[in-house]
Amino acid sequence: MIKMEALMRRILSSFLLLVFVFIALNTFTENKYVYAETTQKDTTTQTSTTTQTVATEVYGTKVTFSDVKPTDWFYADVMKVSAKGLVKGYEDGTFRPDDKISRNEFLAMTLRALGYNNLNVEDGQDWAYPYIQKGKELRILAPDATDAYNNYFKKYDMVRILVAADKDRVYPSNLYDYQNQILWINQMSSDLNLVKAYVSGLIKGYPTKNENEMVDLGYYDFVTRAEACTVILRLLDKTRPTTKLIENPVLPVVPQWIDPEIVAYQGSKVYEGEIFTIGILNYKDYLIPNKEYKELDESEKYKVTITCTNYPEFNTYYSFNPLNGKVALQHRDRTIYIFKPTQGEIYYVAKLNNTGEYDNFIITDNMTLSFKITFEKNGVSKDYYIDVPIEDINNGKTITCSN
Repeated sequence: MIKMEALMRRILSSFLLLVFVFIALNTFTENKYVYAETTQKDTTTQTSTTTQTVATEVYGTKVTFSDVKPTDWFYADVMKVSAKGLVKGYEDGTFRPDDKISRNEFLAMTLRALGYNNLNVEDGQDWAYPYIQKGKELRILAPDATDAYNNYFKKYDMVRILVAADKDRVYPSNLYDYQNQILWINQMSSDLNLVKAYVSGLIKGYPTKNENEMVDLGYYDFVTRAEACTVILRLLDKTRPTTKLIENPVLPVVPQWIDPEIVAYQGSKVYEGEIFTIGILNYKDYLIPNKEYKELDESEKYKVTITCTNYPEFNTYYSFNPLNGKVALQHRDRTIYIFKPTQGEIYYVAKLNNTGEYDNFIITDNMTLSFKITFEKNGVSKDYYIDVPIEDINNGKTITCSN
């Protein structure tokens, strides 16, 4: 009897072990994404380099990212493109949808979408080299192109790649009529690739308040990883309809007063020595449609004055970053006008070789800089306040305005 009970326990133990192994194997099969981190050099400028993380994976049937939620507008697009193996995740399980994408990463996505999934990288080659060569071979890139492919790139670059890849698309005979419904088209040198991408439905622009409004295609905006997924799916959809032509497009109405969404964030790694930038998230709301700065009336301009309320050093002198001409430390009499679609930054602080009364002034982690930002228009002014803890900035946090 005792021997029979021992035998039964062994049989039960073996059965439970088999069940456990089956569950484990099934779980592995359902989550086949395996990440291996590699790095590449970022040659954004000749004066500084940073390291950008790129991930490679074994493609599988189930994709999950900790920072991509079902409620996100890009959720379905990211999931579809990832499942197809056209875009890559990161070792920490994130997708980083709002991160900027580089030209070579987008080129790789495009070529994978066209069926070029197994381009070989020889020893010593950069991972993107075969994609660049294939892009030139297919004339998606110009054969003599020497662009800095590792740079983050903007939508005017993206549409050139998309339109070249969408080579079988047939465009309507009234293609140029669509220019009348695109904002800022006169400042874009009437880029035909932009018009083609819009007419063919590859890009749609930002939402408008009514169907007759002219559309802003964000020509000068950087491309994010989430946006890249969306346009790649459109490229794959050969049945996508032609954009509707608006007979009498109207300009968007600009409110008399717009409150800024002010933030402070860590400086770009492109510019050596940058500490932080203060910018306006909704800067596009301040643009007067289809007008350049020289065409604005004084009544259409906002004057912005920035004052540091707890460190007078920031209000008594200024310096310029020789790399890009941005203000490093703001002069008390200097004001800034918001006028161009390429601008969102209104204040910039960098570590420079200072001259003058405050040669020994050093910004340290334990500082919190307090700023009063005054907006003025047509004799009406309003103050906004933001506190910038340097330690939080150095840790990559974005600081929002307190009012």
